[in-house]
Amino acid sequence: MFPIVIRPTSVRRCPSNVLQRRLADACGGFISPSAPPSRRTPAGKDYSVGDLLRETGHDGGSDAAARVDVGDRANGTPEPAPIAGAPVGQSGGVPSTRRAWLRGALAAAAASSAWAARPAAANGPGDPADVPRFRFCLNMSTIRGQNLSVTEEIEIAAQAGYQAIEPWLGKLHAFVESGGKPAELRKRIADHGLTVESAIGFATWIVDDLEQRRRGFEQARRDMDLIAQLGGKRIAAPPAGVPRGQRVELDRAAERYGRLIEIGREYGVVPQIEMWGGNPSIGRLGQAIYVAVECGRPEACFLGDVFHIYRSGSDFAGLRLLGPQALQVFHFNDYPADPPRERIRDEHRVFPGDGVAPIAQILRTFRDVGATPVLSLELFNRSYWERPALDVAREGLRKMKAAVRAAFASDADRRTTSD
Repeated sequence: MFPIVIRPTSVRRCPSNVLQRRLADACGGFISPSAPPSRRTPAGKDYSVGDLLRETGHDGGSDAAARVDVGDRANGTPEPAPIAGAPVGQSGGVPSTRRAWLRGALAAAAASSAWAARPAAANGPGDPADVPRFRFCLNMSTIRGQNLSVTEEIEIAAQAGYQAIEPWLGKLHAFVESGGKPAELRKRIADHGLTVESAIGFATWIVDDLEQRRRGFEQARRDMDLIAQLGGKRIAAPPAGVPRGQRVELDRAAERYGRLIEIGREYGVVPQIEMWGGNPSIGRLGQAIYVAVECGRPEACFLGDVFHIYRSGSDFAGLRLLGPQALQVFHFNDYPADPPRERIRDEHRVFPGDGVAPIAQILRTFRDVGATPVLSLELFNRSYWERPALDVAREGLRKMKAAVRAAFASDADRRTTSD
């Protein structure tokens, strides 16, 4: 199969997007059907995600509070080269066999019902039909500082208007250990019209130490078992537990991630490879995608995060290499211009649209590659933790929806003008 780029002939983008989605699905959905070259952003020093998490009660392994150097790529792996597209319909025409193949692809795309069955969550009233229909999820880190119970967090998410939640395993296990019943919690979640699209855990599956890794896989098994009992679909798989100053080779990480996916199959839960900006093992976008591709498992996918991609020094244009299989859940947030990247930390995350992140570019990239990941609001802002949880959750959802509308507003304007 040769690469194809379908160029729209009018401002109505939907037909070309439909075709690109069908072609991407035919290729497995992991890689985008087209991807322009990206610009590399120089990397500087940075710090790990763990300092803040440990302060809030997270025990993510000995590397959780380690300060690491994003710019140290002596043993790193470069990001994958861009995939070049071959335009169709240029002067000279297309060979007749390729025309026939293209006609078949168009027919298959027209016959497919997948596009009609895309996520139906409303971005907002009056949105144009070609705006991707994202679902909105509340990651419980956003209201973690209010010290709510699991059931209270569910109430907040539902009252605020979210369609899904992304709970933390530590709090879920504590709920069960204190006598809570997973079946009752699952019913509560469903009764509030919510789904568990992902969950945050810190099993040490990636480490080189054999005994620690064995315990990590056991923890991952317990985590995925519990998530499955709640009706959950996915779980985060970050590079937790690697000792400070050490780095896991990417091929070994890929092998271990594959094993993690196999465990997940037993429970119907998919581990999502997650990068932590600045982590020496999986701290850049290219490293995470390498692990996902090389694990050799069709379920492999990438849990992206606006903040972590920025902090890593990777370019957001790299997301254009991905597709709907890779992009299933995405941590949605923003970051300010100050402090600079080399000093920014998790606590500086802000609501989408309140910072300087290229939010519109990211959302348009999702649209262009045929992906509609669940957008999960993940923040660790202490000033938000001082406010009522419901107010924070509502403001976050309002600003996520506003960001989506703003990203595609110019398309809607052009469409209206054309009509």
